[in-house]
Amino acid sequence: MDKLTIKNLIEKLNYDELMDLTMHMASLSETAQNVLLDFCMQHEKDKKSANYVLIVEQRLMQYWREAESIIAEFDCYGGGREEEEEIAYDLLEQMKELIENNTLPWPVRKSLLDDIMDWIYSDNSGFSDYLIDLTFLLCVKKQEKKYLADLLSKARNSYYQDMAAKTYLEIGENEKFLQIREANLEYASDYVQLAKYYQRRKDGKKALEIAWNGLKKCQYIKDELYEFLYKYYNKTKDEISLEKLYKNSLKEKNDRMVELMYRHYKKAGNYSGKKEALLRLLYHGRDQDVLKLYKECRNELTKDDFAKEEQGIINIIKKTSLSAYFDILLEKDQTEEILNYLMKNGLSTSDWTLDMGKYCDKLANKHPREIVEIYWNEVEGYLCITNQRYYDRTAFVLKKIKKIMQKQKWLDEWEERYQKLLETHKKKKLLLSMLRDL
Repeated sequence: MDKLTIKNLIEKLNYDELMDLTMHMASLSETAQNVLLDFCMQHEKDKKSANYVLIVEQRLMQYWREAESIIAEFDCYGGGREEEEEIAYDLLEQMKELIENNTLPWPVRKSLLDDIMDWIYSDNSGFSDYLIDLTFLLCVKKQEKKYLADLLSKARNSYYQDMAAKTYLEIGENEKFLQIREANLEYASDYVQLAKYYQRRKDGKKALEIAWNGLKKCQYIKDELYEFLYKYYNKTKDEISLEKLYKNSLKEKNDRMVELMYRHYKKAGNYSGKKEALLRLLYHGRDQDVLKLYKECRNELTKDDFAKEEQGIINIIKKTSLSAYFDILLEKDQTEEILNYLMKNGLSTSDWTLDMGKYCDKLANKHPREIVEIYWNEVEGYLCITNQRYYDRTAFVLKKIKKIMQKQKWLDEWEERYQKLLETHKKKKLLLSMLRDL
């Protein structure tokens, strides 16, 4: 129906009839309601008027109805189709923008908050993190935040209980904070939060009691507790308590405390303590940057001590990180072991930390023939698979081969082997097009 026809049809309708028509059309579908809301938002000039707030409110709730239908399905089945997930996130993002850019009355925000909390309590849709962000955006004033904290405190999940505790603390509801926090001491961060609460109130004795209690009872990573206690004792220059804490950490094999004590001894000029802590990190540490520690040993230990310890350190590094071990060998120009490994494994290895191409490049000047043959073998392997990704790799490696062979003035050999490769794979049109610039 064209514009003129529509004009002729409705131009004689009075106000009430136009209202009836608009209401009827809007009731037919979500799409019609979207069109109506878009029209109203575009033509409402006063962004602070009650009418504009009403428009925003209706738009917000419409976004929520659409998003909630997807969230409900995901919550029921523990997930869903990626396309629907993207639609839901897009709707939630549009809700976020409306909430951030407009001032909505609390009854509207509270109603939406209550709806959202039902899905947070259920916590099976996969949208909970984003929904939580929305709940905090909806609550601005102290009483509103308290209302949110009360809702979160009812959740079964300790993660939401922790959020409730933090919110109570933020708004000065200390009794509520203590009630929640003391009833939910599970992770190191829980104990530290409670200890810091008493520390800020100048009750150091209580703060220390809670932190040490956390070291005894916490079943998870205790780094934050060791950091808290270290900073406390370091600030008060309580060396006796620091050593006691350090011994406790050694029993629990806590690397974080060893790192802190290494820096402590280094700053204090305590060579024996520094040496012991540094070597302990290398020999007994977990998930350490062993190459960095090796260099630290070389810089911080005396020449005699490093010479005495170096081979043992290198042996440990070889077991811990082949990449770090090879880097040390490269630095020492001891390349035979790396070359043997490359010749045996090529560019492929089960050790994801090893950048085999890097080592081939590093060894190309010293062992050009061996590296070239490793590269040719890789090319042959790639070309067994008819796939553009492997053709890309083939072209990349052939460029490396050509560069090395040109540098060594093996131009005739390059031309012969390259032409043979082209002849062998002449039916692979895609490959040939990708090698055109070679």
